[in-house]
Amino acid sequence: MNFGLQFEHVFLPECTVEGEEDRNPLYVAITRSYRALYIMHSGNLSSLFDAVPKDVYDTTLSSGTKLQL
Repeated sequence: MNFGLQFEHVFLPECTVEGEEDRNPLYVAITRSYRALYIMHSGNLSSLFDAVPKDVYDTTLSSGTKLQL
């Protein structure tokens, strides 16, 4: 039974959302991935991620599996 859309890879470009009105769409976007979630930003990642421990994610582009497009 499928309860919603899921995707193997989810990309969030320029993730700089800040307001409460952005919280629900951001939650929906990050919970759609079942394999990998890529959050891109240019130095100003949303403060909604401040509570996420730094050791649960990779902040480099050079490590991990490379995607072949």
